[in-house]
Amino acid sequence: MTIDEIPDGPITMTACKYHTQTDMESARLIGTRVIEGSEAVSLARQIKHGPPPDRRRRCPAPDTWEIWRIQQEGFPGILLLVELGGCAYVTDGNAERAIPDGARAGLVERF
Repeated sequence: MTIDEIPDGPITMTACKYHTQTDMESARLIGTRVIEGSEAVSLARQIKHGPPPDRRRRCPAPDTWEIWRIQQEGFPGILLLVELGGCAYVTDGNAERAIPDGARAGLVERF
C-alpha cells in the first residue's frame, strides 16, 4: 500500500515513537498513541493530499522518529516512517509527503 492509497472514511491510526542513540539498531520504543475519529480522518487526508517535503536543504538525521500505522476495516493497512524535526516528512518507502503542521513534533506526547 502507498500513501496515495490511504483510504477515505473512518480509520484508526497507531503512532509509535522511538529514540535512537547512534543507529536504527539502537532504537527503543518510548511511547504510543491511538488516534481515531475525525482527528485520524483529517490527518490521513492531509498526508494523502499533502505536498512533497522541501528537499532543498540538508537536515541531520533525527534521534526521535515515529511509525504510523493507518488501518481501516477491509483495508490491509499501511505503515509510514515519520522523520521528525526541521525536515519533518512521512514516507511509505516510495512516496514522501511533508508532515502537516500540527503533527510536525509527532503524534505521541513528548517524554
